[in-house]
Amino acid sequence: MNEYPDNSDSFFKVIFYILLILIILITSLILVEFIFPVNIFRHFGVSKPENVELHFDLSDTNKVEEYSLKDGKNRNIDADATFYTPDYNKLYSSANIPDKHYYNYEVIKSSSLFKNKTFDSIAYFSNTSFQCIASFDSTHFMDSVIYNIINFNSDALFTNAVFDSSVIFRDCQFFSEISFSNSQFGVKTVFSRCEFRGPSYWAGTILPETLDIKYSKYIYDEIDLRSCRLPRSGRRCYLSIYGTDVDKLKINMRLFQLYFPRDIYSFDKNQSFQDEMLGTYEALLGKFKRDGYMDSYELLDIDYQHFRNLNRTYPIGIIIDLFQKYWWNYGYSKYRVFLWTLLMYVIFILFNYSKFKFLITKIYKIPYLESFMKMKEMNTKNIIYILHVIVYSSIIFFGIRISLNNFREDAITNHPFAFCYIISFYIVGLLCVGYIVNIIFA
Repeated sequence: MNEYPDNSDSFFKVIFYILLILIILITSLILVEFIFPVNIFRHFGVSKPENVELHFDLSDTNKVEEYSLKDGKNRNIDADATFYTPDYNKLYSSANIPDKHYYNYEVIKSSSLFKNKTFDSIAYFSNTSFQCIASFDSTHFMDSVIYNIINFNSDALFTNAVFDSSVIFRDCQFFSEISFSNSQFGVKTVFSRCEFRGPSYWAGTILPETLDIKYSKYIYDEIDLRSCRLPRSGRRCYLSIYGTDVDKLKINMRLFQLYFPRDIYSFDKNQSFQDEMLGTYEALLGKFKRDGYMDSYELLDIDYQHFRNLNRTYPIGIIIDLFQKYWWNYGYSKYRVFLWTLLMYVIFILFNYSKFKFLITKIYKIPYLESFMKMKEMNTKNIIYILHVIVYSSIIFFGIRISLNNFREDAITNHPFAFCYIISFYIVGLLCVGYIVNIIFA
């Protein structure tokens, strides 16, 4: 006859299956993230913001009408406008509007030509040289705008400008001051292969959802983005600085999150894309450390560790990343280790409290506690009983090593789930102790 008739084996079997279900659920979530790339980009930080397609319809201009802006009056430009000048002396506009009029803008003589204007549709500036101040102060761009191969020989002022959509500066040269102070950006802003030969001002600027400053090889003065404001969405701005000298940038990582656009594959086919990304992280981390920006260093280092984990062998990398994220926030929230340790220790005690008699007599014995078990009647609410449970749990959970001799001879064969339960909590406890020791002596 069984001296201790109970359902202990069933109890530990239930615990085992609950853990198995949790593992299956976590694995399923990981698989779902990879089946739907949008989710993996959003949750795991390998972000690729949506590209904005720009279309220009400049055909069928049947009429030509000269139109002068030399009077400097404020006018609304309510068509898809393209500004270009092959000889760098005149500025033309080709616009596809309902009556298909062709507008010809003569030589710019006023620095405030575009000040306080409203562009209701797409604007495209190409191969143009601004000899005087290019003032777009308080201008409202309601659609996309592109500046392609532009020489700003004097100040370029976009102060208080509002960009509702994307802005692209491609192969532009800023020979003097450029100011985006108190301007508001929309979806995406790109500075591709641009040269900044003068100071730039960004105070109070509302950032776009994506800021792309790539392949900007020449920056005379530092571009200071620390005084900008978060995008309109309230989320951090995605920042691409691939191919740009990070020593020329001042960044507050509370406002930014690095991302690497996929189109740079076509530029550096002979180099490892992953190595280049890691190099960008490491260069920026080094700058933050030298400059003493430790808050930004911490935020970027978290993103860096996250990125490195995701590039490990699948699915090991994701499992490691999830563990480091929630266990101690990649080493920057060490207090979590103590909280997790306390939580698991308490859970272990509660399980042992309900099955203490079974565990010590059938699974794992501790000699100097066995005398207590020889008592014919035990009150589980007795303080002595509770203390024995705590001591028993502590020896297993915080023990440096577990003695195989203390396992009952038939523990594995007759009670495999209970045996695995003891081993599992021993390993968990060993892990917790290792982290705590490392925190204390690091």
